[in-house]
Amino acid sequence: MNEEAKILVVEDEEITALEIENSLKEVGYEVIGLAASYHEAIDYVVSTHPDLILMDIRLKGEHDGIRTAEDIHKIYDIPVIYLTAYSDMNTLYRAKDTNPYNYITKPFNDYDLRASIMIALNNYYMEKEIREKEYWLSSLLNSIDEAIITTDRVGRIHWMNTHAELIIGYEAKEVRDVIINEVLHFVCSDTKENITHPSFQILQSVIHVSLDENISMVTRRRSRTPVRVRGNPILNREDSLIGSVLFIQIVRGDI
Repeated sequence: MNEEAKILVVEDEEITALEIENSLKEVGYEVIGLAASYHEAIDYVVSTHPDLILMDIRLKGEHDGIRTAEDIHKIYDIPVIYLTAYSDMNTLYRAKDTNPYNYITKPFNDYDLRASIMIALNNYYMEKEIREKEYWLSSLLNSIDEAIITTDRVGRIHWMNTHAELIIGYEAKEVRDVIINEVLHFVCSDTKENITHPSFQILQSVIHVSLDENISMVTRRRSRTPVRVRGNPILNREDSLIGSVLFIQIVRGDI
């Protein structure tokens, strides 16, 4: 439940901090501390591990709330809601770069504050669940002894597993958004002539592709390696094409 969340209030105006604390306690939130400076906020985070931080942008001392949030996020994954009476564009841009979950301009009422916290926590928990699912899926795909490559709908590489990185000779981050035939292409094993890239066959005709014989892969690391290739279109919930996925298996030889 959101109301069970532990919240740290970082606010340099003592009266405002106490008002926020009372408002949150009325609806069941646990306020684990009131900090008025960078160092107090860091100390509370280290010792209490809050679920959410309400961060005033202007704080006492050398560092403001944006710098405080930046340094917290270097170590801890904690959602932040900014509180400020200053809404100039430079401040907004600096705050945006720290990926806050909301931004409340003073003065604000209890309803706005509580609604902002509820939405921020819900969004944070949903994003965390998505990240965990992506981690599990990535770990599973990276354990498969087969190269897996996904592209977007125009053939730009979106993701590769570790086996694909190994046989192609690039890290995924090096070739992300690169057109796939610039990274690897396929030829007829007998004639050595180029063949239409399986990814483009999939994207152009929205079909399943299976090439098991007389096909070789050419990459930066490998010249004409016999392979088997399977591929499928990737469709969204509306059955619209959004990309392709290739499964490549070397027929003989070691990586």
